[in-house]
Amino acid sequence: MSSAPEVTVAPVAAAAPAPAAVAATTTTTTTTTTKPAKAADLVRDKDVKHLCCGCMEIRRGVITLLVVSIVMNALAAILMLVALSFAKSSARAAHETTSSFTFRSSNGTVQTLPDHSDDALNAIVDTAVTIIYVALGVTAVQILFTAWGLSTVIQRKVANFKTFTIINIVLLIVSAAVTLFSGNFSSILSIALQAYFAYVFFSYVDTMRAEKEALKEIELKATSNA
Repeated sequence: MSSAPEVTVAPVAAAAPAPAAVAATTTTTTTTTTKPAKAADLVRDKDVKHLCCGCMEIRRGVITLLVVSIVMNALAAILMLVALSFAKSSARAAHETTSSFTFRSSNGTVQTLPDHSDDALNAIVDTAVTIIYVALGVTAVQILFTAWGLSTVIQRKVANFKTFTIINIVLLIVSAAVTLFSGNFSSILSIALQAYFAYVFFSYVDTMRAEKEALKEIELKATSNA
């Protein structure tokens, strides 16, 4: 009996290794937002004044002093307006009131003559009204002048702020001379404070110039890199 044919099974070739997976490369772009440098930091190594009153950045201190000056002058103007209203009402009442006195003459006739005893009081009231008007005008000019100085600081207008500072120093010298010659020594402390503030303003002129130059350099670099 013939044997069954032998079936030869060919070995299955080993499967070729799968191609290596290509790792996906993810590129992460990090965007760094650079915080604008403060002008005070840009001039930290410059030979200029950096602090006001030893505890505050000089720019912030100058702005604070100017704002406080405007507020104080505005409050003074309001008080002057109240005083002016009272003085004008007093003057109006004094002018509307006519005093007189009656007496009998030697021939028996009764005569009435105006009483001028209130004339001095009326003159004082009128003078007070005039003084208040003048003081109110001076205060208004001070407010406008200080507001102009504040705007020059905010906009960093060096030449204009220098002019403001010089005018302020001249006014301070005049005020100090009047105070000393009048013997009003109670205002010496106020004059001393104003002198220090004038020194801060004058010092900030150079600091402002250095800040402006540093900011301009940064702006030029940013423009060239763009």
